[in-house]
Amino acid sequence: MKILKSRGKEVLYNKLDFEIFEEHGIHIATWYRPFSAPSLTTGEHVPTGIDGLDKVLAGGLKRGSSTLIYGPPGSGKSWILLSIACKCTLNGEKVSYISMMRREEAILSQLRWIMEDLDKVLEKLRVVYVDHHDLTPARLHRILSGIYREFTPSIIVWEGIQNYVLNIDFNDFYWQLKEYLNINRSVKSVMVSSLTEGLLSERDFRAFLELFDNVFKLSLEKRGEEVFRCILAEKIVGAFLPSKRSTIVTLSREGLRVDW
Repeated sequence: MKILKSRGKEVLYNKLDFEIFEEHGIHIATWYRPFSAPSLTTGEHVPTGIDGLDKVLAGGLKRGSSTLIYGPPGSGKSWILLSIACKCTLNGEKVSYISMMRREEAILSQLRWIMEDLDKVLEKLRVVYVDHHDLTPARLHRILSGIYREFTPSIIVWEGIQNYVLNIDFNDFYWQLKEYLNINRSVKSVMVSSLTEGLLSERDFRAFLELFDNVFKLSLEKRGEEVFRCILAEKIVGAFLPSKRSTIVTLSREGLRVDW
Protein backbone atom coordinates (compact mmCIF):
# COMPACT_ATOMS: atom_id res chain seq x y z
CA MET A 1 0.00 0.00 0.00
CA LYS A 2 1.36 3.42 -0.95
CA ILE A 3 0.29 6.67 0.74
CA LEU A 4 -0.29 9.39 -1.84
CA LYS A 5 -1.58 12.06 0.54
CA SER A 6 -1.93 12.37 4.30
CA ARG A 7 -3.76 15.26 5.92
CA GLY A 8 -2.52 16.62 9.23
CA LYS A 9 0.09 13.93 9.89
CA GLU A 10 3.69 13.57 8.92
CA VAL A 11 4.36 10.65 6.61
CA LEU A 12 7.33 8.73 7.98
CA TYR A 13 7.21 6.02 5.33
CA ASN A 14 4.89 6.20 2.33
CA LYS A 15 4.98 2.49 1.51
CA LEU A 16 3.19 0.27 4.03
CA ASP A 17 2.97 -3.50 4.23
CA PHE A 18 -0.30 -5.15 5.14
CA GLU A 19 -1.45 -8.70 5.86
CA ILE A 20 -4.90 -10.33 5.80
CA PHE A 21 -5.83 -12.70 8.63
CA GLU A 22 -8.92 -14.91 8.80
CA GLU A 23 -9.50 -14.13 12.48
CA HIS A 24 -8.22 -10.57 12.84
CA GLY A 25 -8.94 -9.06 9.45
CA ILE A 26 -6.46 -6.67 7.84
CA HIS A 27 -3.34 -5.52 9.69
CA ILE A 28 -1.38 -2.55 8.32
CA ALA A 29 2.16 -1.90 9.55
CA THR A 30 1.60 1.77 10.34
CA TRP A 31 4.55 4.11 10.63
CA TYR A 32 2.56 7.08 11.89
CA ARG A 33 2.72 6.09 15.54
CA PRO A 34 6.30 6.26 16.87
CA PHE A 35 7.49 3.82 19.50
CA SER A 36 7.13 4.70 23.17
CA ALA A 37 10.03 6.78 24.44
CA PRO A 38 12.37 4.67 26.57
CA SER A 39 13.00 5.42 30.22
CA LEU A 40 16.52 6.81 30.10
CA THR A 41 19.17 7.22 32.73
CA THR A 42 21.04 10.50 32.90
CA GLY A 43 24.00 11.44 30.76
CA GLU A 44 24.54 12.19 27.10
CA HIS A 45 26.62 9.05 26.51
CA VAL A 46 26.21 5.40 27.43
CA PRO A 47 29.57 3.80 28.39
CA THR A 48 30.12 0.44 26.71
CA GLY A 49 32.39 -0.77 29.49
CA ILE A 50 34.99 -1.89 26.94
CA ASP A 51 38.42 -0.41 27.61
CA GLY A 52 39.58 1.63 24.64
CA LEU A 53 36.21 1.67 22.87
CA ASP A 54 34.72 4.27 25.21
CA LYS A 55 37.84 6.37 24.73
CA VAL A 56 37.44 6.66 20.95
CA LEU A 57 33.69 7.19 21.36
CA ALA A 58 34.39 10.23 23.57
CA GLY A 59 32.76 8.64 26.60
CA GLY A 60 30.55 5.96 25.10
CA LEU A 61 27.63 5.54 22.72
CA LYS A 62 25.81 8.81 22.25
CA ARG A 63 22.10 8.64 23.05
CA GLY A 64 20.09 8.53 19.84
CA SER A 65 23.02 7.15 17.87
CA SER A 66 23.35 3.96 15.83
CA THR A 67 26.42 1.73 15.65
CA LEU A 68 27.28 -1.07 13.23
CA ILE A 69 29.90 -3.74 13.89
CA TYR A 70 30.68 -5.88 10.86
CA GLY A 71 33.21 -8.52 9.92
CA PRO A 72 33.67 -12.15 8.83
CA PRO A 73 32.40 -15.13 10.85
CA GLY A 74 34.42 -15.75 14.01
CA SER A 75 35.79 -12.21 14.22
CA GLY A 76 34.07 -11.46 17.55
CA LYS A 77 30.89 -9.57 16.63
CA SER A 78 28.66 -11.43 19.09
CA TRP A 79 31.24 -11.11 21.88
CA ILE A 80 31.28 -7.34 21.52
CA LEU A 81 27.49 -7.07 21.36
CA LEU A 82 26.99 -9.26 24.43
CA SER A 83 29.72 -7.44 26.34
CA ILE A 84 28.07 -4.09 25.61
CA ALA A 85 24.68 -5.49 26.65
CA CYS A 86 26.03 -6.79 29.98
CA LYS A 87 28.02 -3.70 30.89
CA CYS A 88 25.16 -1.35 30.04
CA THR A 89 22.65 -3.26 32.16
CA LEU A 90 25.05 -3.15 35.10
CA ASN A 91 25.10 0.64 34.64
CA GLY A 92 21.31 0.79 34.91
CA GLU A 93 20.31 0.73 31.23
CA LYS A 94 17.43 -1.42 29.96
CA VAL A 95 18.67 -3.49 27.02
CA SER A 96 16.79 -5.57 24.46
CA TYR A 97 19.04 -8.11 22.75
CA ILE A 98 17.38 -9.21 19.50
CA SER A 99 18.91 -12.10 17.59
CA MET A 100 18.03 -13.44 14.16
CA MET A 101 20.78 -16.05 14.42
CA ARG A 102 20.49 -17.90 17.72
CA ARG A 103 17.79 -18.86 20.18
CA GLU A 104 17.70 -17.52 23.73
CA GLU A 105 19.38 -20.59 25.25
CA ALA A 106 22.51 -20.21 23.12
CA ILE A 107 22.78 -16.50 23.92
CA LEU A 108 22.34 -17.04 27.65
CA SER A 109 25.00 -19.77 27.56
CA GLN A 110 27.50 -17.34 26.04
CA LEU A 111 26.42 -14.67 28.54
CA ARG A 112 27.29 -17.01 31.42
CA TRP A 113 30.87 -17.14 30.15
CA ILE A 114 31.02 -13.34 30.21
CA MET A 115 29.24 -13.04 33.56
CA GLU A 116 28.78 -15.97 35.92
CA ASP A 117 26.03 -14.31 37.97
CA LEU A 118 23.42 -13.64 35.29
CA ASP A 119 20.84 -12.54 37.85
CA LYS A 120 22.68 -9.22 38.05
CA VAL A 121 21.75 -8.39 34.46
CA LEU A 122 18.59 -10.34 33.58
CA GLU A 123 16.32 -7.89 35.39
CA LYS A 124 17.22 -5.21 32.85
CA LEU A 125 18.14 -7.44 29.90
CA ARG A 126 15.51 -8.87 27.57
CA VAL A 127 16.75 -11.53 25.11
CA VAL A 128 14.48 -12.07 22.10
CA TYR A 129 14.90 -14.58 19.27
CA VAL A 130 13.23 -13.60 15.99
CA ASP A 131 12.83 -16.32 13.37
CA HIS A 132 13.84 -14.64 10.12
CA HIS A 133 12.23 -17.29 7.91
CA ASP A 134 9.18 -15.79 6.16
CA LEU A 135 9.62 -12.62 8.21
CA THR A 136 7.89 -9.66 6.58
CA PRO A 137 8.38 -5.95 7.33
CA ALA A 138 4.88 -5.89 8.88
CA ARG A 139 5.70 -8.72 11.29
CA LEU A 140 9.04 -7.21 12.22
CA HIS A 141 7.32 -3.91 12.92
CA ARG A 142 4.86 -5.61 15.28
CA ILE A 143 7.70 -7.37 17.10
CA LEU A 144 9.83 -4.24 17.55
CA SER A 145 6.91 -2.00 18.51
CA GLY A 146 5.85 -4.61 21.07
CA ILE A 147 9.35 -4.61 22.59
CA TYR A 148 9.37 -0.82 22.88
CA ARG A 149 5.86 -0.74 24.30
CA GLU A 150 6.24 -3.51 26.89
CA PHE A 151 9.90 -3.16 27.91
CA THR A 152 10.83 0.45 26.95
CA PRO A 153 14.56 -0.26 26.41
CA SER A 154 17.09 2.54 26.22
CA ILE A 155 19.37 0.30 24.13
CA ILE A 156 18.51 -2.09 21.28
CA VAL A 157 21.16 -4.65 20.32
CA TRP A 158 20.42 -6.41 17.01
CA GLU A 159 22.44 -9.52 16.19
CA GLY A 160 22.46 -11.16 12.76
CA ILE A 161 20.67 -8.45 10.84
CA GLN A 162 21.91 -9.99 7.57
CA ASN A 163 19.47 -12.92 7.96
CA TYR A 164 16.60 -10.49 7.57
CA VAL A 165 18.24 -8.41 4.84
CA LEU A 166 18.74 -11.45 2.60
CA ASN A 167 15.06 -12.45 2.85
CA ILE A 168 13.49 -9.26 1.51
CA ASP A 169 14.08 -6.66 -1.17
CA PHE A 170 17.05 -4.52 -0.13
CA ASN A 171 15.32 -1.23 -0.98
CA ASP A 172 12.38 -2.12 1.28
CA PHE A 173 14.80 -3.03 4.06
CA TYR A 174 16.84 0.14 3.55
CA TRP A 175 13.88 2.47 3.98
CA GLN A 176 12.47 0.47 6.87
CA LEU A 177 15.76 0.55 8.77
CA LYS A 178 16.21 4.24 8.01
CA GLU A 179 12.87 5.06 9.63
CA TYR A 180 13.66 2.89 12.66
CA LEU A 181 16.92 4.75 13.13
CA ASN A 182 15.12 8.09 12.81
CA ILE A 183 12.66 7.01 15.49
CA ASN A 184 15.53 5.88 17.70
CA ARG A 185 17.11 9.30 17.37
CA SER A 186 13.86 11.04 18.25
CA VAL A 187 13.42 9.06 21.49
CA LYS A 188 17.17 9.11 22.31
CA SER A 189 17.50 5.34 22.22
CA VAL A 190 20.76 3.63 21.21
CA MET A 191 20.96 0.91 18.55
CA VAL A 192 23.93 -1.42 18.11
CA SER A 193 23.84 -3.95 15.24
CA SER A 194 26.10 -6.58 13.73
CA LEU A 195 26.44 -7.68 10.12
CA THR A 196 28.38 -10.54 8.56
CA GLU A 197 30.68 -9.19 5.85
CA GLY A 198 30.48 -10.34 2.25
CA LEU A 199 26.78 -11.21 1.98
CA LEU A 200 25.57 -7.99 0.33
CA SER A 201 26.59 -6.54 -3.00
CA GLU A 202 29.19 -3.78 -2.77
CA ARG A 203 26.60 -1.15 -3.72
CA ASP A 204 24.04 -2.30 -1.14
CA PHE A 205 26.74 -2.71 1.50
CA ARG A 206 27.97 0.87 1.10
CA ALA A 207 24.41 2.21 1.21
CA PHE A 208 23.83 0.16 4.38
CA LEU A 209 26.94 1.57 6.10
CA GLU A 210 25.86 5.13 5.40
CA LEU A 211 22.78 4.69 7.62
CA PHE A 212 24.85 4.32 10.80
CA ASP A 213 26.57 6.97 12.88
CA ASN A 214 29.42 4.72 14.03
CA VAL A 215 30.95 1.90 11.98
CA PHE A 216 33.55 -0.59 13.24
CA LYS A 217 35.12 -3.32 11.13
CA LEU A 218 36.34 -6.56 12.72
CA SER A 219 38.89 -8.84 11.09
CA LEU A 220 41.09 -11.86 11.68
CA GLU A 221 44.71 -10.91 11.11
CA LYS A 222 47.87 -13.00 11.22
CA ARG A 223 50.69 -11.22 13.00
CA GLY A 224 53.77 -13.38 13.21
CA GLU A 225 52.69 -16.92 14.01
CA GLU A 226 49.42 -15.97 15.70
CA VAL A 227 45.97 -14.95 14.43
CA PHE A 228 44.30 -12.08 16.30
CA ARG A 229 40.85 -10.55 16.35
CA CYS A 230 41.29 -6.92 15.32
CA ILE A 231 39.03 -3.87 15.10
CA LEU A 232 39.16 -0.78 12.91
CA ALA A 233 37.06 2.36 13.43
CA GLU A 234 35.76 3.44 10.00
CA LYS A 235 33.35 6.14 11.16
CA ILE A 236 32.60 7.77 14.52
CA VAL A 237 30.06 10.56 14.96
CA GLY A 238 31.42 13.64 16.71
CA ALA A 239 34.90 12.24 17.33
CA PHE A 240 38.21 11.79 15.57
CA LEU A 241 39.16 8.40 14.19
CA PRO A 242 42.00 7.00 16.32
CA SER A 243 43.99 5.39 13.52
CA LYS A 244 43.72 3.96 10.02
CA ARG A 245 45.34 0.79 11.34
CA SER A 246 43.36 -1.95 13.06
CA THR A 247 44.13 -2.82 16.66
CA ILE A 248 43.87 -6.07 18.60
CA VAL A 249 40.77 -6.99 20.60
CA THR A 250 41.62 -8.93 23.76
CA LEU A 251 38.99 -11.31 25.14
CA SER A 252 39.15 -12.74 28.67
CA ARG A 253 36.88 -13.53 31.62
CA GLU A 254 37.60 -10.03 32.86
CA GLY A 255 36.01 -8.61 29.71
CA LEU A 256 37.01 -7.14 26.35
CA ARG A 257 39.83 -4.66 25.85
CA VAL A 258 40.73 -2.57 22.82
CA ASP A 259 44.18 -0.97 23.00
CA TRP A 260 43.74 2.22 21.00
